[in-house]
Amino acid sequence: MSLKCILNHNTNPRKAGGAGVTAQHMSAGLYTFDMMADDIAHSCSLTRADVAAAMEALIEHTKRRLLEGCSVEYRGLGRFFINVDSRLTPAETVQQPGFRVQTIIKGFRLRFIPFIGIRRWMADNATVELADQASPVPS
Repeated sequence: MSLKCILNHNTNPRKAGGAGVTAQHMSAGLYTFDMMADDIAHSCSLTRADVAAAMEALIEHTKRRLLEGCSVEYRGLGRFFINVDSRLTPAETVQQPGFRVQTIIKGFRLRFIPFIGIRRWMADNATVELADQASPVPS
């Protein structure tokens, strides 16, 4: 397994961290639902249709539980949960008659926290290399 990185050159010394070079992960492509269903079906005794049905059920139950306010945990992978983005509002506004919490909510975010074990696994097993498209660091 190899993660590809590209180099980003920051020439603005006023930007966070100052001038220099940072590394950024470069995607190896999109791994789709169908690709995963095929791979799982080939690695076990279930049919592709059974695998796809189980994956669909997993997704639907995950969405439902998230909308109910639950965190959803996948053993060995991590935990999904919802965050609310809201505007800072004076306390007096909240105490006024007719106040609706929806007026201060800007949106929602789906967050993921990987288990510590998976972070360790990645650190122990992943190798990093510079992608072909990356330009060399200027001298």
